[in-house]
Amino acid sequence: MRVNLKKCLPLIIALLTITVCTDAFEAAANTTALTNTRIVSKTINKAIHTNTRQAVKAMISSQQSRQGRKTPVSRIANGTKQTRTAKPTFTISSPACSAPTVLAITPDGRYMASGNENGDVQIWNLETGQRLFNLEAKSGAVRALTATAGNNFFAAGYNNGRVILWNLKNGKKERDFTAHTQEIVELATLEGGLLISAGADNKIKIWESNGELIREFSVALLSGMALNQAQTIIISSSLDGNINTWEMTTGKLIKTMNAGHAVLTLATTGNNLVAAGLENGEVQVWNSVTGRRIMKQKSHQAAVRTVAFSPDNTILASAGDNQQIFIWSPRNQARIATLSGHEAEVKNLGFSSDGHFIFSAGADRMIRVWERNYKTEIARLISLGSGWAVVSPTGSFDGSLNGSDSERVAALKWSTGKDNYSLEAFLNGYYTPALLGYLLTGSTISEINPNETLAGGFLPPPQIEIKTSNTAKESPERTIKVTVVAHDMGGGVNEIRLFHNGKIAGEKLNPPENAGAAASFTNTWQLNLLPGKNQIQAIATNTAMIEGHPAEITVTFAGKKEKRTLHVVTVGINEYENPRLNLSFAGSDAKSVGDYFEKTYRTTFDEIKIYRLFNQQATRTNINRTLNLLTDSSPQDTVLIYLAGHGETFDENWYFIPHEVRHPENNKVLTQEALSSSLLQLSAVKFGAQKIFLLLDSCKSGAALNVFDDFNLRRPLALLSQNTGIHVAAASSSLQTAGELGRLGHGLFTYSLLEGLKGKADLEPIDKTITALEIMHYICTELPLLSNQYQLPQQDPAINSRGNNFPICKRSL
Repeated sequence: MRVNLKKCLPLIIALLTITVCTDAFEAAANTTALTNTRIVSKTINKAIHTNTRQAVKAMISSQQSRQGRKTPVSRIANGTKQTRTAKPTFTISSPACSAPTVLAITPDGRYMASGNENGDVQIWNLETGQRLFNLEAKSGAVRALTATAGNNFFAAGYNNGRVILWNLKNGKKERDFTAHTQEIVELATLEGGLLISAGADNKIKIWESNGELIREFSVALLSGMALNQAQTIIISSSLDGNINTWEMTTGKLIKTMNAGHAVLTLATTGNNLVAAGLENGEVQVWNSVTGRRIMKQKSHQAAVRTVAFSPDNTILASAGDNQQIFIWSPRNQARIATLSGHEAEVKNLGFSSDGHFIFSAGADRMIRVWERNYKTEIARLISLGSGWAVVSPTGSFDGSLNGSDSERVAALKWSTGKDNYSLEAFLNGYYTPALLGYLLTGSTISEINPNETLAGGFLPPPQIEIKTSNTAKESPERTIKVTVVAHDMGGGVNEIRLFHNGKIAGEKLNPPENAGAAASFTNTWQLNLLPGKNQIQAIATNTAMIEGHPAEITVTFAGKKEKRTLHVVTVGINEYENPRLNLSFAGSDAKSVGDYFEKTYRTTFDEIKIYRLFNQQATRTNINRTLNLLTDSSPQDTVLIYLAGHGETFDENWYFIPHEVRHPENNKVLTQEALSSSLLQLSAVKFGAQKIFLLLDSCKSGAALNVFDDFNLRRPLALLSQNTGIHVAAASSSLQTAGELGRLGHGLFTYSLLEGLKGKADLEPIDKTITALEIMHYICTELPLLSNQYQLPQQDPAINSRGNNFPICKRSL
């Protein structure tokens, strides 16, 4: 992402110049803009920065009044009744998913850390709803987390007694030491960098910021610890039922209160109250100064593992082994609500900094988010190793669309009893980038995603089968006919797509409207097989654009190995016809990418064809003409397209801004003169090559004031990859200032790309070959770290992959 800082300085001072990664291709067909109620108009987005809940609702309402979401034409057989599935259940089928054990939120409310049984710590940005890091320590389960007063670090305590201070900006360890001989029970931080740890070795210790031990004292049968608001008193709990208060500076025992049963957890307020969760299911509240018990309730009927006060001290939440969360009013000594949904014990609770939301970590491998006032669940947070997901109970979702199946949203299912449907099958209608961020601003699911809820059942997608002209697994013929039959299961048939070795093969089929009484639709494609194994896959969607289970076959063709050509298209625009759009590094970045492959292609390919368009050459006509040349590429070839310049996102499309477009901020100009992504599917169909990699290093041409503008490009890019089988990696974002640094000589996205190609992306497996998936993983990991290293707002690339993996080059270092 890039901007000429010198020329843009007045604009930066006046507004806040923000950049968005986008890109586009356009064919000659007429462009019909798709509507998107998720995209909040940039003219009404200033309120996002103030986190004003009412303003956010007003913005979305205004957007919906101007735009309507177009639904697919109902293509269903005459006389066929549309029926719904049974009520689905949400399931996780991933060995990479571990149960969360504890969570903590920074005092400013911007970040949350969660720890799990695998020993990983996840850092979440609560403003945007994205997971930033998954931090592995290999120290056993995480038992305690606390945020520092400066909002820059989280301290994590593990079950081997180790404490690690994590930097939430770059995910690096700031301190790592063994604090106790047994597992950490609790952690707390003090102003000035002091850390207090409580361990199962019955010790409470106070540490200097450099790791030097200041003081320690012993507490029999220690089970929990908390601090008073003034941070002068330590409060401890014990399995013998005692709640003790200690003078922090001397370690002197001040007062002992006895709860009558084993106390497992504590929480304190700013008005000297301390809540205790007991092994027998009781919740008690005490005045820690007077020693008087002011509440005693036994409703859980099982051990209470966690208690938490709201920031305004008016609400107490408790949970534990009975799987429910109880909401209490300590003033009235009464339970005012019950939150049900967890399917296993609840390990930890926490309130958002404004008190509107409750986060609960459960042994069912989810962190659930609850709206406190309405007493309803709004989202589920799931960590999948290097991947993650946020899912609403109604079906909307956000999360990782790249990586292995166990570490992306493909590992999450809606199960109807008979069938399990991956979340990726619902991508067209329910993928909602920045979902959690929107929800935490007070938006409702119906406001940000108008599609019907999946909770009560959904229209079943078609069943599909593949037939070939040669039924043998080994074909003597290079050319075969592939017939696909889609059977309507009650949800209609909207389209059928055929993929050959991961890439879309020919145009998709849309059955005619009201196509007679038959409940099945058939189409035939002609495929040219490649030497070796050919994977053929067919997918059909229903009228709600939900994908059915794919049908797959493999056909082997014993042909001779053919010449492989690498086609590289590089477009870089520093100089626009409108000089206010001029950039600094786009041209040199595009040139460097082309030059690198020109020097190294022989290690992987037999031939290279490079198409370069810079500045005045990079017009819409010339880019289209260049893309049309790729129609003659062969199936065994590889196509790499790199675009660097300005871009905009509008109505579920992103647009690459050619040299001649003077006013891309005008949506009419944008849709008529820029290059739209919605028609890349037509271009991809025409490409003969089956291996296609699209790299976008572009930034928003106009000013924007919406914290969520960063995520507007993610949905169109995800649909592009999903529907065509091409790999897409894009620099982002609107909120991130330019990653262009003279000392690097490149934008951060291109710098990380080139470093990965040279060899740093050769990670799994280490075999001296750089593949498309390795590059995508490297950019996804490295770009946020680079932006933090150079003290720029964090850059999070948009990464999407559905097609087969393939080699790009050999490492040169």
